[in-house]
Amino acid sequence: MVQSLEKLLDDRLRELMNAGYGEVQAGHFENAEKKYLQAWDIFPEPKFDWDSSQITLYGIAEFYLRWRSFDLALHWANLVFKTEPLPGDGSPYLTLGIIYFESGDLDSAFKNFQRAFELAKRRVFQGVEKKYLEFYLSRAEKRSRR
Repeated sequence: MVQSLEKLLDDRLRELMNAGYGEVQAGHFENAEKKYLQAWDIFPEPKFDWDSSQITLYGIAEFYLRWRSFDLALHWANLVFKTEPLPGDGSPYLTLGIIYFESGDLDSAFKNFQRAFELAKRRVFQGVEKKYLEFYLSRAEKRSRR
């Protein structure tokens, strides 16, 4: 059962996530990493059962992607599945696809984009760079011609 953090913890979580983002904007990735990991540590066990666990995991995964630490980005993105995403939510697969794409693993990127598309169609690609959808559609078209 998903629960809400008590207000004091939730406020601290937001403060740390915002501070991490600020450190990224300033180019201080090591400091940002500390803030993001402190934010994750705020969650009581079981860490994946809180209403803000999923968005925090996405934030940490995206931070590592921006820092080009692909293995760590994949680790945190995969943890999203422990939060039990809603049926039809392609976002976890989209996030994995983006990380694989940016790391150069285009086969894994395609497989994850395909799963995201199967679950949520084009809408899952809204709000991300067009190159991801274009890549997926282009490769899907080539595969259908075989």
